[in-house]
Amino acid sequence: MGKEQETESDIGQIVKMALLKKDTSEQEEFEREIKKIINFASEVQSIKTDEKTNTGEKVNVFRSDTVDVEAKKYREKMLEQAPKQFKNWFLSKKIL
Repeated sequence: MGKEQETESDIGQIVKMALLKKDTSEQEEFEREIKKIINFASEVQSIKTDEKTNTGEKVNVFRSDTVDVEAKKYREKMLEQAPKQFKNWFLSKKIL
């Protein structure tokens, strides 16, 4: 008996053991869905992961809060394109 036939008979057994009332077409659909789930689980299990495990050690993953660009230079370019402005601010309609 091949692996696929084994799986089909196993699924049939699952349906019987669960006391599910399924006609032939429903059982075939059920078997297709179960096969998809089993194949997906196999794919997930085959993913290679490194041996590193989470030791619970906390590590700072945030970058430092620094400005790497000349803010004034970009502000002026943006304000030039603004429909309305006042000093160094964009003006917009009051929104409530």
